[in-house]
Amino acid sequence: MLLAFDIGNTNISFCKIKKNKAFSENIKKISYRKYKKREFKIILGKQIEDLIAGDEKIEGIIYSSVNKKIDSVIEGLAGNYREAKLLSVTSRLKMPVQILYDDPFTLGADRICDAVAASSLFPKKNCIIIDIGTAITFCVLLKGEFFKGGLIIPGIDMALDALFEKTDLLKRVDFNKPDKFIATNSADAIRSGIYYGWSSMLKSIVQKIEADEQEEFYKIITGGFAEKLLRELPTDYFFDKYLIMKGLKILFDLNC
Repeated sequence: MLLAFDIGNTNISFCKIKKNKAFSENIKKISYRKYKKREFKIILGKQIEDLIAGDEKIEGIIYSSVNKKIDSVIEGLAGNYREAKLLSVTSRLKMPVQILYDDPFTLGADRICDAVAASSLFPKKNCIIIDIGTAITFCVLLKGEFFKGGLIIPGIDMALDALFEKTDLLKRVDFNKPDKFIATNSADAIRSGIYYGWSSMLKSIVQKIEADEQEEFYKIITGGFAEKLLRELPTDYFFDKYLIMKGLKILFDLNC
C-alpha cells in the first residue's frame, strides 16, 4: 500500500492507495497554517494512523511539496514506517513527460504531478491543465509528452484576503456563486467579481494559449475551487478532483 501526500501552500492532502486496485477516494485534508509545527506533526501522525488502521503494511510513501518547511514533518513521520520507500517529487524523477522549463528543477512538484497524470489520461494529446488552489496555475502539455510552460496567477483566497486586508470597509467573505450577477450589496459584489471575474479569466487565458499555439487542447481543471467554477466553464473542460494523487501514484510506480 502507498501513502501519497500533496503539500500545498495552505493545506496538506493525503490518502492511501492500495496496490493493484483502482484509485481510492479516501483523501483527507488538513489546513496546516493554523498549527505550530510540532502540534501539526502530532495531528497529522494521528490521522495517518486512523487512515491505515487494519490495512496491510505501508510499502511506499511519496510526497509532492511546494512548502519546504513541511517536508521535514513528512520525512520524520516516514521514519515510523521503516520498510517503506520514501520518494519526493522533483524534476529528476523518471517520468513520461519531458520538461522544457528554463530550469526544470524550479518547476513546482504539484505541476509535475498534474502533467504526469494528464499524460496518462490523454496520451499523445495537447493538454491545458488548470489547478485552482492558493495560486492558480496553467500548464501547457504538448502531445502528452512535452511540458512547455505555463502561467501562475494569484488564487481566489489570496484575492479575497487582499481585499479584506488592503481596504478599510470591505469584509472578508466566503467564496460562493452569488444569487445574481449585478450585486446589490458589497459582500455579494465581491463574490460576483471573484466568481465571474476568475471564470472569465480562465476561459480567456485558455483561448489565448490555443491561439498562441495554433492548436486545439484538452482542458483539465483541478484544485480546491475548481468544482465551484465548473458551471461557468464550457462543457469540454474535464474536471478531475484527484489529478495530483493520480500523478503521485504514476511517479511512484515508475521510480520504485
